[in-house]
Amino acid sequence: SVAVGQTTDVILGGYDWTPDMQLFAHDQRITIELVGEPGPIIVPEPPYWFGKKSRRAPFLLPREVKAKVTVPADVKSGVVKWQAANANGATSVSRFSTNSFPTITESADRQHAQQLPELPVCINGQIRHIREVDDFNFTVDKDGPVTCAVIARAIGSELNAVLEIRDGAGNIVADAADTAGQDTAITFAATANTPYTARIYDLDFRGNRAFVYQLQIQAAPRIIAAVPCHGPAGKSVPVKFVGYGIATGSGTLETITREVTFPADISVSTFDYSLETDFGTCAAVSLQLSDLPELSGDANDLLVPSAVTRTLSEPYTEDRFTISGMKGDVWAINAAGCSFEFPLDVAVTVYDQDGKQLTRNDDSTAGSSTAATLEFTCPADGQYQIGVTGTSPLADTPAGVYRLTVQVAQPDFEITVPELLNAPLGGTAKLSLKVVRQGGFQGAIDVSVEGL
Repeated sequence: SVAVGQTTDVILGGYDWTPDMQLFAHDQRITIELVGEPGPIIVPEPPYWFGKKSRRAPFLLPREVKAKVTVPADVKSGVVKWQAANANGATSVSRFSTNSFPTITESADRQHAQQLPELPVCINGQIRHIREVDDFNFTVDKDGPVTCAVIARAIGSELNAVLEIRDGAGNIVADAADTAGQDTAITFAATANTPYTARIYDLDFRGNRAFVYQLQIQAAPRIIAAVPCHGPAGKSVPVKFVGYGIATGSGTLETITREVTFPADISVSTFDYSLETDFGTCAAVSLQLSDLPELSGDANDLLVPSAVTRTLSEPYTEDRFTISGMKGDVWAINAAGCSFEFPLDVAVTVYDQDGKQLTRNDDSTAGSSTAATLEFTCPADGQYQIGVTGTSPLADTPAGVYRLTVQVAQPDFEITVPELLNAPLGGTAKLSLKVVRQGGFQGAIDVSVEGL
Protein backbone atom coordinates (compact mmCIF):
# COMPACT_ATOMS: atom_id res chain seq x y z
CA SER A 1 0.00 0.00 0.00
CA VAL A 2 1.19 3.50 -0.77
CA ALA A 3 -0.08 6.73 0.77
CA VAL A 4 -2.05 9.24 -1.28
CA GLY A 5 -0.29 12.55 -1.81
CA GLN A 6 3.21 11.18 -1.15
CA THR A 7 6.21 9.49 -2.74
CA THR A 8 6.77 6.05 -1.21
CA ASP A 9 9.83 3.80 -1.34
CA VAL A 10 8.76 0.27 -2.33
CA ILE A 11 10.30 -3.09 -3.19
CA LEU A 12 9.08 -4.75 -6.39
CA GLY A 13 9.45 -8.48 -6.91
CA GLY A 14 9.30 -10.41 -10.16
CA TYR A 15 10.93 -12.92 -12.47
CA ASP A 16 13.47 -12.28 -15.23
CA TRP A 17 14.04 -8.66 -14.22
CA THR A 18 16.63 -6.85 -16.34
CA PRO A 19 18.28 -3.40 -16.09
CA ASP A 20 16.16 -2.07 -19.00
CA MET A 21 12.82 -2.62 -17.23
CA GLN A 22 10.22 0.12 -17.63
CA LEU A 23 7.35 0.56 -15.18
CA PHE A 24 3.96 2.15 -15.67
CA ALA A 25 0.69 2.43 -13.76
CA HIS A 26 -2.66 2.18 -15.52
CA ASP A 27 -3.62 5.41 -13.74
CA GLN A 28 -1.48 7.91 -15.65
CA ARG A 29 -1.42 10.32 -12.70
CA ILE A 30 0.74 7.83 -10.79
CA THR A 31 4.45 7.39 -11.54
CA ILE A 32 6.68 4.41 -10.72
CA GLU A 33 10.45 4.85 -10.97
CA LEU A 34 13.19 2.24 -10.60
CA VAL A 35 15.95 2.98 -8.12
CA GLY A 36 19.12 0.95 -8.70
CA GLU A 37 19.76 -2.41 -10.32
CA PRO A 38 17.77 -5.63 -9.78
CA GLY A 39 18.97 -7.58 -6.75
CA PRO A 40 20.25 -11.15 -6.64
CA ILE A 41 18.09 -14.22 -7.18
CA ILE A 42 16.23 -14.97 -3.94
CA VAL A 43 16.29 -18.52 -2.60
CA PRO A 44 13.40 -19.42 -0.28
CA GLU A 45 14.39 -19.01 3.35
CA PRO A 46 14.09 -21.68 6.06
CA PRO A 47 12.16 -23.22 7.69
CA TYR A 48 11.09 -25.53 4.88
CA TRP A 49 8.09 -27.83 4.65
CA PHE A 50 8.33 -31.27 6.19
CA GLY A 51 6.18 -34.39 5.83
CA LYS A 52 3.83 -34.51 2.82
CA LYS A 53 4.28 -30.80 2.11
CA SER A 54 8.02 -31.29 1.66
CA ARG A 55 7.25 -32.93 -1.70
CA ARG A 56 5.46 -29.91 -3.13
CA ALA A 57 6.99 -28.11 -6.10
CA PRO A 58 9.44 -25.39 -5.02
CA PHE A 59 8.58 -21.72 -5.36
CA LEU A 60 10.01 -19.92 -8.37
CA LEU A 61 13.14 -17.83 -7.76
CA PRO A 62 12.38 -14.11 -8.00
CA ARG A 63 14.48 -10.97 -7.85
CA GLU A 64 13.66 -7.69 -6.18
CA VAL A 65 14.40 -4.10 -7.11
CA LYS A 66 13.89 -0.80 -5.29
CA ALA A 67 11.50 1.78 -6.74
CA LYS A 68 9.56 4.93 -5.86
CA VAL A 69 5.82 5.36 -6.35
CA THR A 70 4.36 8.87 -6.43
CA VAL A 71 0.60 9.19 -5.92
CA PRO A 72 -1.00 12.65 -6.28
CA ALA A 73 -3.36 13.87 -3.57
CA ASP A 74 -6.40 13.74 -5.87
CA VAL A 75 -6.18 9.96 -6.35
CA LYS A 76 -8.91 8.07 -4.49
CA SER A 77 -8.07 5.20 -2.16
CA GLY A 78 -8.35 1.87 -3.94
CA VAL A 79 -6.51 -0.66 -6.07
CA VAL A 80 -4.21 0.46 -8.90
CA LYS A 81 -3.03 -1.78 -11.73
CA TRP A 82 0.56 -1.60 -12.97
CA GLN A 83 2.91 -3.47 -15.30
CA ALA A 84 6.57 -3.73 -16.23
CA ALA A 85 8.13 -4.26 -19.65
CA ASN A 86 11.51 -4.82 -21.24
CA ALA A 87 12.88 -6.03 -24.57
CA ASN A 88 11.36 -9.47 -23.90
CA GLY A 89 7.81 -8.10 -23.64
CA ALA A 90 5.40 -7.02 -20.93
CA THR A 91 4.52 -8.63 -17.64
CA SER A 92 1.02 -9.58 -16.61
CA VAL A 93 -0.96 -6.96 -14.68
CA SER A 94 -0.06 -6.57 -11.02
CA ARG A 95 -1.73 -4.45 -8.34
CA PHE A 96 -1.04 -2.23 -5.36
CA SER A 97 -3.41 -0.26 -3.18
CA THR A 98 -3.57 3.39 -2.21
CA ASN A 99 -4.96 4.72 1.06
CA SER A 100 -5.21 7.91 3.11
CA PHE A 101 -4.09 6.37 6.43
CA PRO A 102 -0.67 6.95 8.01
CA THR A 103 1.32 4.04 6.57
CA ILE A 104 4.14 2.03 8.14
CA THR A 105 6.11 -1.07 7.13
CA GLU A 106 6.41 -4.05 9.44
CA SER A 107 9.81 -4.71 11.01
CA ALA A 108 10.51 -7.95 9.19
CA ASP A 109 13.28 -9.33 11.44
CA ARG A 110 11.67 -8.63 14.79
CA GLN A 111 11.35 -11.40 17.37
CA HIS A 112 8.34 -9.97 19.21
CA ALA A 113 5.09 -8.14 18.50
CA GLN A 114 5.48 -4.76 16.82
CA GLN A 115 4.05 -1.79 18.70
CA LEU A 116 1.79 0.33 16.49
CA PRO A 117 1.47 4.11 16.67
CA GLU A 118 -1.81 5.91 17.30
CA LEU A 119 -4.75 4.73 15.20
CA PRO A 120 -5.67 4.87 12.38
CA VAL A 121 -2.74 3.09 10.79
CA CYS A 122 -2.02 0.97 7.72
CA ILE A 123 0.67 -1.71 7.97
CA ASN A 124 2.45 -3.12 4.92
CA GLY A 125 3.61 -6.63 5.74
CA GLN A 126 4.77 -9.99 4.39
CA ILE A 127 4.37 -13.57 5.52
CA ARG A 128 7.90 -14.46 4.40
CA HIS A 129 8.27 -17.93 5.94
CA ILE A 130 6.06 -20.95 6.36
CA ARG A 131 4.45 -21.03 9.80
CA GLU A 132 5.11 -17.28 10.20
CA VAL A 133 2.76 -15.32 12.45
CA ASP A 134 2.84 -11.50 12.53
CA ASP A 135 1.72 -9.76 15.74
CA PHE A 136 0.95 -6.05 16.18
CA ASN A 137 0.14 -4.43 19.55
CA PHE A 138 -2.17 -1.41 19.86
CA THR A 139 -4.49 0.41 22.27
CA VAL A 140 -7.39 2.84 21.89
CA ASP A 141 -8.00 5.95 23.98
CA LYS A 142 -11.77 5.48 24.33
CA ASP A 143 -14.36 2.71 24.35
CA GLY A 144 -15.89 1.91 20.98
CA PRO A 145 -15.68 -0.18 17.82
CA VAL A 146 -12.34 -0.93 16.15
CA THR A 147 -12.19 -2.20 12.57
CA CYS A 148 -9.29 -4.29 11.25
CA ALA A 149 -9.27 -5.06 7.51
CA VAL A 150 -6.86 -7.17 5.46
CA ILE A 151 -6.13 -6.49 1.79
CA ALA A 152 -4.17 -9.30 0.14
CA ARG A 153 -6.12 -11.15 -2.54
CA ALA A 154 -7.35 -7.85 -3.98
CA ILE A 155 -3.74 -6.93 -4.83
CA GLY A 156 -2.81 -10.36 -6.22
CA SER A 157 -1.24 -11.88 -3.11
CA GLU A 158 -1.69 -15.63 -2.53
CA LEU A 159 -2.27 -15.04 1.18
CA ASN A 160 -5.50 -16.46 2.60
CA ALA A 161 -5.37 -14.45 5.79
CA VAL A 162 -6.44 -15.56 9.24
CA LEU A 163 -6.94 -12.48 11.41
CA GLU A 164 -7.19 -12.71 15.20
CA ILE A 165 -7.66 -10.04 17.83
CA ARG A 166 -6.37 -11.00 21.29
CA ASP A 167 -6.48 -9.16 24.59
CA GLY A 168 -3.56 -8.61 26.96
CA ALA A 169 -4.04 -12.09 28.47
CA GLY A 170 -3.85 -13.74 25.05
CA ASN A 171 -7.56 -14.56 24.86
CA ILE A 172 -9.23 -14.32 21.44
CA VAL A 173 -11.63 -11.37 21.30
CA ALA A 174 -12.58 -11.82 17.63
CA ASP A 175 -11.30 -13.76 14.65
CA ALA A 176 -11.99 -14.31 10.96
CA ALA A 177 -10.51 -16.50 8.23
CA ASP A 178 -10.40 -15.85 4.50
CA THR A 179 -11.48 -19.26 3.24
CA ALA A 180 -12.96 -17.93 -0.02
CA GLY A 181 -10.07 -15.82 -1.32
CA GLN A 182 -11.98 -12.54 -0.87
CA ASP A 183 -9.95 -11.00 2.01
CA THR A 184 -11.45 -10.46 5.43
CA ALA A 185 -12.21 -7.91 8.13
CA ILE A 186 -13.17 -7.74 11.82
CA THR A 187 -15.00 -5.14 13.88
CA PHE A 188 -15.02 -5.56 17.67
CA ALA A 189 -15.95 -3.46 20.69
CA ALA A 190 -12.71 -2.24 22.27
CA THR A 191 -12.12 -0.97 25.81
CA ALA A 192 -10.04 2.16 26.36
CA ASN A 193 -6.39 1.69 27.36
CA THR A 194 -6.63 -2.10 27.08
CA PRO A 195 -3.75 -3.74 25.19
CA TYR A 196 -4.80 -5.65 22.06
CA THR A 197 -2.84 -7.72 19.58
CA ALA A 198 -3.76 -8.14 15.92
CA ARG A 199 -2.37 -11.46 14.68
CA ILE A 200 -2.19 -12.43 11.02
CA TYR A 201 -1.01 -15.61 9.29
CA ASP A 202 -1.85 -17.80 6.29
CA LEU A 203 -4.77 -20.22 6.53
CA ASP A 204 -2.52 -23.15 5.57
CA PHE A 205 0.59 -21.65 7.20
CA ARG A 206 2.17 -21.08 3.80
CA GLY A 207 4.56 -18.24 3.24
CA ASN A 208 7.16 -16.62 1.01
CA ARG A 209 8.12 -13.09 0.06
CA ALA A 210 5.18 -12.81 -2.36
CA PHE A 211 2.65 -13.29 0.47
CA VAL A 212 2.22 -9.55 0.99
CA TYR A 213 -0.67 -7.89 2.79
CA GLN A 214 -2.02 -4.56 3.98
CA LEU A 215 -3.59 -4.40 7.43
CA GLN A 216 -5.72 -1.33 8.17
CA ILE A 217 -6.75 -0.62 11.76
CA GLN A 218 -9.01 2.27 12.73
CA ALA A 219 -11.24 3.13 15.69
CA ALA A 220 -14.51 3.23 13.75
CA PRO A 221 -17.54 1.09 12.84
CA ARG A 222 -17.78 -0.70 9.48
CA ILE A 223 -20.46 -0.58 6.76
CA ILE A 224 -21.09 -3.71 4.72
CA ALA A 225 -24.33 -2.89 2.86
CA ALA A 226 -26.76 -0.09 2.02
CA VAL A 227 -30.44 -0.30 1.05
CA PRO A 228 -30.85 1.14 -1.49
CA CYS A 229 -27.30 1.55 -2.75
CA HIS A 230 -28.58 3.53 -5.78
CA GLY A 231 -30.39 6.84 -5.91
CA PRO A 232 -31.63 9.54 -8.30
CA ALA A 233 -29.33 12.45 -9.13
CA GLY A 234 -29.92 15.60 -7.09
CA LYS A 235 -32.42 14.05 -4.69
CA SER A 236 -32.36 12.98 -1.04
CA VAL A 237 -33.24 9.37 -0.26
CA PRO A 238 -33.50 7.55 3.08
CA VAL A 239 -30.81 4.85 3.02
CA LYS A 240 -30.63 2.01 5.53
CA PHE A 241 -26.99 1.23 6.29
CA VAL A 242 -26.03 -2.22 7.54
CA GLY A 243 -22.81 -2.65 9.48
CA TYR A 244 -20.95 -3.52 12.64
CA GLY A 245 -21.16 -1.02 15.48
CA ILE A 246 -22.83 1.73 13.44
CA ALA A 247 -25.81 2.20 15.80
CA THR A 248 -24.61 1.24 19.29
CA GLY A 249 -20.83 0.86 18.96
CA SER A 250 -20.97 -2.87 19.62
CA GLY A 251 -19.33 -5.57 17.56
CA THR A 252 -22.66 -6.90 16.28
CA LEU A 253 -24.40 -6.45 12.93
CA GLU A 254 -26.95 -3.64 13.14
CA THR A 255 -28.69 -1.02 10.99
CA ILE A 256 -29.16 2.74 10.96
CA THR A 257 -31.08 4.95 8.49
CA ARG A 258 -29.81 8.29 7.21
CA GLU A 259 -31.00 10.75 4.59
CA VAL A 260 -28.46 10.76 1.74
CA THR A 261 -28.35 13.46 -0.93
CA PHE A 262 -27.15 12.09 -4.24
CA PRO A 263 -25.06 14.42 -6.45
CA ALA A 264 -26.90 16.46 -9.07
CA ASP A 265 -24.11 15.95 -11.61
CA ILE A 266 -25.49 13.29 -13.94
CA SER A 267 -22.07 12.82 -15.55
CA VAL A 268 -20.85 10.85 -12.52
CA SER A 269 -22.06 7.32 -11.94
CA THR A 270 -20.79 6.80 -8.38
CA PHE A 271 -19.82 8.86 -5.36
CA ASP A 272 -18.14 8.08 -2.04
CA TYR A 273 -20.21 8.44 1.10
CA SER A 274 -18.73 8.47 4.62
CA LEU A 275 -21.21 7.63 7.37
CA GLU A 276 -20.58 9.66 10.53
CA THR A 277 -21.61 8.00 13.78
CA ASP A 278 -21.22 8.71 17.50
CA PHE A 279 -18.43 6.12 17.47
CA GLY A 280 -16.34 7.39 14.57
CA THR A 281 -16.53 7.94 10.83
CA CYS A 282 -16.84 4.75 8.79
CA ALA A 283 -14.61 4.11 5.80
CA ALA A 284 -16.24 5.56 2.68
CA VAL A 285 -18.48 3.32 0.60
CA SER A 286 -19.41 3.81 -3.04
CA LEU A 287 -23.07 4.63 -3.75
CA GLN A 288 -24.37 4.80 -7.31
CA LEU A 289 -26.63 7.11 -9.26
CA SER A 290 -29.57 5.63 -11.15
CA ASP A 291 -32.51 7.09 -13.07
CA LEU A 292 -34.55 3.88 -12.95
CA PRO A 293 -37.90 3.92 -11.12
CA GLU A 294 -37.37 2.02 -7.85
CA LEU A 295 -39.98 -0.48 -6.68
CA SER A 296 -40.83 0.32 -3.05
CA GLY A 297 -42.32 -1.55 -0.13
CA ASP A 298 -43.37 -5.17 -0.59
CA ALA A 299 -44.73 -4.72 -4.11
CA ASN A 300 -43.73 -7.42 -6.61
CA ASP A 301 -45.06 -6.00 -9.89
CA LEU A 302 -42.20 -4.76 -12.08
CA LEU A 303 -42.41 -2.40 -15.03
CA VAL A 304 -39.97 -1.90 -17.89
CA PRO A 305 -37.75 -0.13 -16.98
CA SER A 306 -37.56 -0.45 -13.18
CA ALA A 307 -35.39 -1.68 -10.33
CA VAL A 308 -35.88 -3.26 -6.93
CA THR A 309 -33.52 -3.62 -3.96
CA ARG A 310 -34.34 -6.38 -1.49
CA THR A 311 -32.82 -8.41 1.32
CA LEU A 312 -32.78 -12.18 0.83
CA SER A 313 -34.37 -13.69 3.90
CA GLU A 314 -32.73 -17.13 3.68
CA PRO A 315 -30.05 -18.82 1.54
CA TYR A 316 -31.35 -20.58 -1.59
CA THR A 317 -34.82 -19.08 -1.28
CA GLU A 318 -36.27 -17.34 -4.32
CA ASP A 319 -37.93 -13.95 -4.61
CA ARG A 320 -40.32 -13.74 -7.58
CA PHE A 321 -41.58 -10.66 -9.41
CA THR A 322 -44.26 -10.42 -12.08
CA ILE A 323 -43.86 -8.43 -15.29
CA SER A 324 -45.92 -8.05 -18.48
CA GLY A 325 -44.49 -8.15 -21.99
CA MET A 326 -45.41 -8.19 -25.67
CA LYS A 327 -44.17 -10.70 -28.20
CA GLY A 328 -40.75 -9.62 -29.47
CA ASP A 329 -39.91 -7.36 -26.50
CA VAL A 330 -36.23 -7.71 -25.58
CA TRP A 331 -35.29 -7.14 -21.93
CA ALA A 332 -31.89 -6.68 -20.33
CA ILE A 333 -32.16 -8.26 -16.87
CA ASN A 334 -29.45 -7.89 -14.24
CA ALA A 335 -29.24 -9.07 -10.64
CA ALA A 336 -26.25 -8.43 -8.37
CA GLY A 337 -25.40 -8.60 -4.69
CA CYS A 338 -25.06 -5.19 -3.06
CA SER A 339 -22.89 -6.02 -0.07
CA PHE A 340 -19.61 -4.08 -0.12
CA GLU A 341 -17.64 -7.04 1.26
CA PHE A 342 -19.18 -10.43 0.45
CA PRO A 343 -21.88 -9.88 -2.18
CA LEU A 344 -24.55 -12.48 -2.72
CA ASP A 345 -23.84 -14.95 -5.50
CA VAL A 346 -27.14 -14.49 -7.30
CA ALA A 347 -28.92 -16.30 -10.12
CA VAL A 348 -31.81 -14.95 -12.17
CA THR A 349 -34.52 -17.05 -13.81
CA VAL A 350 -37.39 -16.14 -16.16
CA TYR A 351 -40.62 -18.17 -16.00
CA ASP A 352 -43.80 -18.04 -18.04
CA GLN A 353 -47.12 -17.28 -16.35
CA ASP A 354 -47.57 -20.98 -15.50
CA GLY A 355 -44.21 -21.15 -13.70
CA LYS A 356 -42.32 -23.02 -16.45
CA GLN A 357 -38.64 -22.04 -16.62
CA LEU A 358 -37.73 -20.31 -19.87
CA THR A 359 -34.12 -19.20 -19.25
CA ARG A 360 -31.64 -18.87 -16.41
CA ASN A 361 -28.24 -17.27 -15.72
CA ASP A 362 -25.99 -17.72 -12.70
CA ASP A 363 -22.78 -15.83 -13.53
CA SER A 364 -22.34 -12.90 -15.89
CA THR A 365 -18.85 -13.99 -16.94
CA ALA A 366 -18.18 -17.73 -16.63
CA GLY A 367 -17.33 -18.20 -12.99
CA SER A 368 -15.59 -14.86 -12.39
CA SER A 369 -18.66 -12.92 -11.30
CA THR A 370 -21.31 -13.22 -8.60
CA ALA A 371 -23.78 -11.16 -10.65
CA ALA A 372 -26.28 -12.61 -13.13
CA THR A 373 -27.18 -11.03 -16.46
CA LEU A 374 -29.35 -12.22 -19.30
CA GLU A 375 -31.10 -10.90 -22.38
CA PHE A 376 -34.64 -12.22 -22.77
CA THR A 377 -36.94 -11.98 -25.81
CA CYS A 378 -40.63 -12.42 -25.00
CA PRO A 379 -41.98 -15.35 -27.08
CA ALA A 380 -45.62 -14.22 -26.70
CA ASP A 381 -47.86 -11.57 -25.18
CA GLY A 382 -48.58 -12.14 -21.51
CA GLN A 383 -47.24 -12.16 -18.00
CA TYR A 384 -43.86 -13.48 -16.94
CA GLN A 385 -42.10 -14.05 -13.65
CA ILE A 386 -38.52 -13.15 -12.77
CA GLY A 387 -36.96 -15.10 -9.91
CA VAL A 388 -33.84 -14.17 -7.92
CA THR A 389 -31.97 -16.67 -5.74
CA GLY A 390 -28.73 -16.14 -3.87
CA THR A 391 -26.11 -17.75 -1.66
CA SER A 392 -23.75 -16.04 0.75
CA PRO A 393 -22.68 -16.28 4.41
CA LEU A 394 -24.78 -13.12 4.83
CA ALA A 395 -27.87 -14.37 2.96
CA ASP A 396 -30.03 -14.61 6.09
CA THR A 397 -28.82 -11.33 7.63
CA PRO A 398 -29.64 -7.67 6.93
CA ALA A 399 -26.52 -7.57 4.72
CA GLY A 400 -27.88 -10.14 2.25
CA VAL A 401 -28.91 -7.40 -0.19
CA TYR A 402 -29.38 -7.66 -3.95
CA ARG A 403 -30.62 -5.35 -6.70
CA LEU A 404 -32.64 -6.44 -9.73
CA THR A 405 -33.00 -4.22 -12.79
CA VAL A 406 -35.09 -4.72 -15.92
CA GLN A 407 -34.66 -2.45 -18.93
CA VAL A 408 -35.32 -2.47 -22.65
CA ALA A 409 -32.22 -4.02 -24.20
CA GLN A 410 -30.22 -1.40 -26.08
CA PRO A 411 -28.06 -2.25 -29.11
CA ASP A 412 -24.54 -2.43 -27.76
CA PHE A 413 -21.43 -4.58 -27.68
CA GLU A 414 -18.70 -5.60 -25.27
CA ILE A 415 -15.10 -6.35 -26.25
CA THR A 416 -12.63 -8.35 -24.17
CA VAL A 417 -8.95 -8.09 -25.09
CA PRO A 418 -6.09 -10.34 -23.91
CA GLU A 419 -3.94 -9.08 -21.07
CA LEU A 420 -0.72 -9.72 -23.01
CA LEU A 421 0.29 -9.64 -26.67
CA ASN A 422 3.88 -10.53 -27.54
CA ALA A 423 4.68 -8.78 -30.81
CA PRO A 424 8.15 -9.45 -32.29
CA LEU A 425 10.18 -6.41 -33.33
CA GLY A 426 9.86 -5.91 -37.08
CA GLY A 427 7.17 -8.59 -37.30
CA THR A 428 3.43 -8.99 -36.89
CA ALA A 429 1.19 -10.41 -34.21
CA LYS A 430 -2.46 -11.47 -34.28
CA LEU A 431 -4.73 -9.80 -31.72
CA SER A 432 -7.77 -11.92 -30.84
CA LEU A 433 -10.81 -10.04 -29.53
CA LYS A 434 -13.88 -11.55 -27.89
CA VAL A 435 -16.98 -9.62 -28.96
CA VAL A 436 -20.38 -10.03 -27.29
CA ARG A 437 -23.22 -8.28 -29.16
CA GLN A 438 -26.21 -7.12 -27.16
CA GLY A 439 -29.72 -5.89 -27.89
CA GLY A 440 -29.71 -7.21 -31.45
CA PHE A 441 -26.70 -5.12 -32.50
CA GLN A 442 -25.28 -6.43 -35.79
CA GLY A 443 -23.30 -3.45 -37.05
CA ALA A 444 -19.60 -3.27 -37.87
CA ILE A 445 -17.14 -2.48 -35.06
CA ASP A 446 -14.07 -0.36 -35.84
CA VAL A 447 -11.00 -1.21 -33.74
CA SER A 448 -7.81 0.85 -33.44
CA VAL A 449 -4.71 0.49 -31.27
CA GLU A 450 -3.11 3.60 -29.78
CA GLY A 451 0.03 4.33 -27.82
CA LEU A 452 2.39 1.86 -29.48
